[in-house]
Amino acid sequence: MTTGSEQAAAPVPRTALWRGGGVLFLLVCLASLAVGIWPGLVYPTRLAFPAAPLPALRTLAAGLVLHALLIYPLVLMRRLARSRPAGAPENPPSQTPDGATTNVPDGATTNAPDGVATSVHGGFVAATACELLAFAIAGGPFFLVAAYLGDAVVSDVLRVLLCLSGVYAAGWAIASRLARSPGGRSVSVLAGALLALGLPAAYYLALEFAPAGAAHRVLYDLAPVTFLWSQAASRLAFWPQPLWPVAVYVALAAAAVLVGWAMNRRA
Repeated sequence: MTTGSEQAAAPVPRTALWRGGGVLFLLVCLASLAVGIWPGLVYPTRLAFPAAPLPALRTLAAGLVLHALLIYPLVLMRRLARSRPAGAPENPPSQTPDGATTNVPDGATTNAPDGVATSVHGGFVAATACELLAFAIAGGPFFLVAAYLGDAVVSDVLRVLLCLSGVYAAGWAIASRLARSPGGRSVSVLAGALLALGLPAAYYLALEFAPAGAAHRVLYDLAPVTFLWSQAASRLAFWPQPLWPVAVYVALAAAAVLVGWAMNRRA
């Protein structure tokens, strides 16, 4: 019979990676691809949509944006919440039998209940990086089917993946770094919802009520859902046009890391 300390020290199986986040990722891919194959089920009936090519790559890209900003951050925050209470310091002191306190070394891991070994610093980054790589590999068949149905070429798929990498970087940073700070979880959820839903809503409100102008296009390109929708069109140039939204997403990721670090230092 094993003790609690022995169970905590037991290695985490690699297959446990898919017990939570991986299953949700596959479900999002499947649902997004299904919408692209049968767009008439969700497309407004008063608007006509082209019969071919199917918008499979576009719906897959839009669905993964929602996964990156709304679903995956919740998975990461759940892991952090179970591995360390909200607001706890990143290197919590532990007490030895003689009463002395020691700090948990950087990179020490905890046995997260969903099977991913979370850590204080480098270990968590490595675990999530491996998970995102697994997402990319598992999503390959979905992208192949979507590209075939959408009459897309390799450069179109690579362009979408480039844009999605910036969105996933922002979602990861908002959830895993900003949420570590006291009160940061609610801020993280709000930030993800603003990027995924608030910006598209602002674009459609501006389109409906504001006079035509450059602001419409800026909002359209800034909102990740609408930007990826446009970049997932077939037979376009390799580099995203425009490229600045991807730079904005990467800058948001860097800002979230810095803000989370500063808030943890103050706490």
